[in-house]
Amino acid sequence: MKIRQGFVSNSSSSSFIIGVKGDLTEEKLMKAFNVPKDSPMYVFAEEIASLMLTSEKYSLKEYMDNECYDSEEEIDSEIKEIFDKNMNLYQFSEELSCFREMKLNYHSEDLIIIKEEY
Repeated sequence: MKIRQGFVSNSSSSSFIIGVKGDLTEEKLMKAFNVPKDSPMYVFAEEIASLMLTSEKYSLKEYMDNECYDSEEEIDSEIKEIFDKNMNLYQFSEELSCFREMKLNYHSEDLIIIKEEY
């Protein structure tokens, strides 16, 4: 049984898993968001990227310990893919209401963003 610890303090929290080859950077996130610089939404995308850069980085063991997994077989396939591809895993949790309804999921060879659902 999985018992969540630490990241969700109430039902309005949102948590994202980010897998990235190399280090997580604003440039990589902005490329994934694909918002033109002349768009009025560009500043908002930069703010989201800035918040996501506060994510904590986890090894497989740290992730398993934090999420209370007993074995690798219990890990969701999307998260297992991040470790199988030797990507760095970051976890980002935010209580801002704008993230609650966001359907941000992204998948490329270099970057994976998954919104965790509870």
